[in-house]
Amino acid sequence: MLLELLESLQKSGYEFLPVIESFGCDRGGTPLLILHHVEGCDLRELQEPERDTALIVARKLMVAIECLHEQQLSNIDIHPENVRYSAVR
Repeated sequence: MLLELLESLQKSGYEFLPVIESFGCDRGGTPLLILHHVEGCDLRELQEPERDTALIVARKLMVAIECLHEQQLSNIDIHPENVRYSAVR
């Protein structure tokens, strides 16, 4: 089930997800996930952004969470260090 979920996410094209480079299980059967490195900083490193930038980032984060919830997925570890910021498009 996990591998099917990862395959679905890999094909999803969600712009808010890092690119899933590869996934599978190691020789011992432990699941592994290799993500493409995301350039930029985490939200804690983003020093006092301008109001418009903060609103755009917050909106994109809410949309990302909503999309995951629509897929019956959740992230129980959302905090500033786990949210990468590279540029607002």
